[in-house]
Amino acid sequence: MNYLIVGPDGAIRRMGRAADLKSVRDEIPHYFKRCALVELGSTPLPVGATHWVDGQPEYRMQPDVRDYRRMAYPGIGDQLDVIWRQLAALPPALLLPETQQMLDRVTQIKQMYPKEG
Repeated sequence: MNYLIVGPDGAIRRMGRAADLKSVRDEIPHYFKRCALVELGSTPLPVGATHWVDGQPEYRMQPDVRDYRRMAYPGIGDQLDVIWRQLAALPPALLLPETQQMLDRVTQIKQMYPKEG
């Protein structure tokens, strides 16, 4: 069985055979949260296609590497969460005044709307 991994923008991120699919899923699990798996069955892989639209391959200019990075990175909220937690762990004297003010705002909002669970 052949497959495609298609991003929310329709760009084909990966293509291959079913035997490779498990290793791809294990390598980059966050990648699949925003992508769709398209099973092609025995239909040949659309080599050279850059997008999958309405069940058909499209051949466009290759996207910039930044598009691939954007899809592979964790969500911006997750990234910011880690950064703000790290800043909150530092002594306030080490932070710039603007950073401390923003940290205070973020902390206040997080207290007003705590995560569930």
